[in-house]
Amino acid sequence: MTNLKAILVCVLLLFSLAKVQAQIIQVTEIDRGSSRSISLAEAQIIDINASLEINLSKTELLKMIAEQYPQYTQQTALESKINAISDALLNQEAILNSLILGVENVESQQQFFDLMELFLMTIGENEMLSQRYEILSEAYFNLENHETLNMEAYIFSRFNADALELKEQLKLMEATKYNVSLVAFKKDKLGGDRVHVQNFDTYTERDYVTIERWVTSLSDSQEEQIAGLAEKAKTNEAKTLRIFESLKTKLITYLPNLDCVQAQKENLMTLLNNPETYGDLTADITLQANELFSRLNALSSMVTAFKSDIGSWTITTPFELKTNLENFSKNSKHLTEDFELLESLSKAIERLRPKFDQLFQGFEPCVLEFEAYFKVVQETLTLLKLQQSNYIVNKTIGDEVHRFSIDNLPSKGFINLKGTGSRTNGDELVLEVVLRVPSTLEGAPEQQFLLEQRSFYMQLIGARSEVAVGMILANPIGSTNPAIDPARSFFYAPSASILLKFGSKSSYFYNEFVDLGVGLNFAASDFDTDGTPEFGTGLVVTGFKDIISFGINYNVTLDEPYWFFGINLPFNLPGLPINSVKN
Repeated sequence: MTNLKAILVCVLLLFSLAKVQAQIIQVTEIDRGSSRSISLAEAQIIDINASLEINLSKTELLKMIAEQYPQYTQQTALESKINAISDALLNQEAILNSLILGVENVESQQQFFDLMELFLMTIGENEMLSQRYEILSEAYFNLENHETLNMEAYIFSRFNADALELKEQLKLMEATKYNVSLVAFKKDKLGGDRVHVQNFDTYTERDYVTIERWVTSLSDSQEEQIAGLAEKAKTNEAKTLRIFESLKTKLITYLPNLDCVQAQKENLMTLLNNPETYGDLTADITLQANELFSRLNALSSMVTAFKSDIGSWTITTPFELKTNLENFSKNSKHLTEDFELLESLSKAIERLRPKFDQLFQGFEPCVLEFEAYFKVVQETLTLLKLQQSNYIVNKTIGDEVHRFSIDNLPSKGFINLKGTGSRTNGDELVLEVVLRVPSTLEGAPEQQFLLEQRSFYMQLIGARSEVAVGMILANPIGSTNPAIDPARSFFYAPSASILLKFGSKSSYFYNEFVDLGVGLNFAASDFDTDGTPEFGTGLVVTGFKDIISFGINYNVTLDEPYWFFGINLPFNLPGLPINSVKN
């Protein structure tokens, strides 16, 4: 037994020297038969087809709650003690069985020592358990008949009694009950979606999709692109943009007429500068009239900017201009308020009333026009917000998410990324541990507090193949073929490449920016410009998401080697030149 105490002292010393960065959420990636723990110190990149084992540390969870919410200090202190004892006693039954029945072979003996080492390590990690272990050890040796008792059995029994006593104290404590939930969701270009975590919610999995590692053929969209089927591509794109285009049309149709605004600005300034009314204008009227003039100027400038910009809006623009549209709505409201205040001030002076009444008669149609457009903007904003609401709704904690007390909180959850539907490199998986506190007001929703969040980026890690299409500029090498115009240095040619690429589990920069690829290129050049494509093939190197490419090909049709480069921007350039066909 002295040896056992010596082992404990060594374990305590080791843990006092070790510094471990503790987290509530601990994630292990399981992929193709291997597993790895993902610490905060490394890149948070996971394989797009992997499964995840999520472990929640009750110890760190209770620490976090105690630190951030002092009102639960006493409750979490008791729960921490109970949890620590439960962790220590996790393998007590196996240890006691080995002591009672004896170890039959070397394998059983090794298992017993492994379990004892784990028990002592758990004791060593916790100061309260360490102190209690020392007290129980001394108490054991002070027993008159301690030789007839097993020390481990005695210590286990006392720890069990301690746990029962602490649980009784927790029941008697008058404290606000809280629960804990683990939620997960996926963020992508379309917004986001809820992700099922086994043991923590009852959400159903989405379509089961395995992202293919080896791709050797063109997708439908790539075939359309390389064949130049522009009309079909436009038709497909129109389906996506139809709603957006209708919103653009609506905004343009209802834009206020600035002729009315300009006329009223001139009438207002004429009235203010009129010698007949100048002496009757009070400081308040002058100030309010100038405020109204400034408001009209601001709205006029905003409408002018809208008219020039709306035509070039893309599908993402409304989300970028959301703040501007809201400011437009606020200014429209202020215009009405300024108008009404000026009208009220002018009516107090009898001599000014006729001239201001004439001004207001011309103002009212302008105000009504702005109010109508304000309503259109409000409706449009509502529609645009609905487009964004998918991600927000999916973040809401629904009834499908289980709520747990610390005592019954599962230690593990599991996510199969293949069951989360369609995914692409760069999509994000977010895990959140949420504290849920019942409201003290009847009928009011519960309060929810984010305790910890971890984000992981999905990537097809390791070797994979991709097919890329784009335009290249081909330059024949030392050509003497009379069919090729010697004055031409470069010829445009559509091409497709089969590329070998590698996904990194440690570098965001490489995955999102560098993204090198090497492989075979197939191009349809037209060096003799007779309108008939020529077949060429060779080697290519690409980088930066295939934006830049460089390679050497061989024009099989004309028996001509050539080198080429390509710059395939992620947007279209108007007026891109093509090879002119000879008549």
